[in-house]
Amino acid sequence: MPHQGGLNKFNALQNNFQRIPLDNSDNASSLYLRDLVEGNEDELWIATRDNGVIKLNERSQQVTSYKNSATNNNTLSSNVIQSLLFDENNQKLWIGTWGGGLNSLDITNNKFKRFYQDSGAQQKNGPQTIVSIMKNQQSTFWLGTLNGVAYFDFST
Repeated sequence: MPHQGGLNKFNALQNNFQRIPLDNSDNASSLYLRDLVEGNEDELWIATRDNGVIKLNERSQQVTSYKNSATNNNTLSSNVIQSLLFDENNQKLWIGTWGGGLNSLDITNNKFKRFYQDSGAQQKNGPQTIVSIMKNQQSTFWLGTLNGVAYFDFST
């Protein structure tokens, strides 16, 4: 990972790859995948370079896309997704974007929350580009940014 060309699943019994369709458009093979995490049962969350976040239900093959909408603040702040972290305890997907800061998606109600999104000077309210996300046992989030590592405790 990252990978351009969509998503493929390896079948060890048949020793081959199966293509997993992620959208119905003609450019499905041009999707550039940046990150992939497991969610709840049968769910895969996929970060893409220009197409936001995709949720794939492996059992039903149902695909749900989450993208930025300039007129709706309850969407991603950017469609350029760098990293994902699924927080099973809080049922949230944490989303690191390129230039749009950190986002969270509460998967129980499909509500987004944006962190660091500011139309002013970059770095004014925190890092705008999050390239990696990790969470430790104390619920501190460690964020890899273009300017180094930042940590945040969202439990307070």
